Amino acid sequence: SSGINAEYGDGSPDDILICKLRKGQHLKMKMYARKGFAKEHNKWSPCSAVGFEYDPDNALRHTTYPVAKDWPKSDYSELEEDQDQAPYEVFGKPEKFWYNLESV
Repeated sequence: SSGINAEYGDGSPDDILICKLRKGQHLKMKMYARKGFAKEHNKWSPCSAVGFEYDPDNALRHTTYPVAKDWPKSDYSELEEDQDQAPYEVFGKPEKFWYNLESV
């Protein structure tokens, strides 16, 4: 600790403290929790996980697999069992999008 005591923040949205600490350093702070709801802001949504997929067969090659056959197939894949990934589409564009949401 450097021994500097400073109050930080007046509650405005720009008051986000970002810092790196070295070994042995620490922060002392007072924080307040506020309850909100999702209509006000998405950060209050009771969502625990979100999945997004647009190229289940990797035809656009936005993901490069070290060994394609080791990766699990998507639930939305249109490939045969013996295929690992679709042929490369140089000028392909995503046309379908899948979202998965787990909520509490």
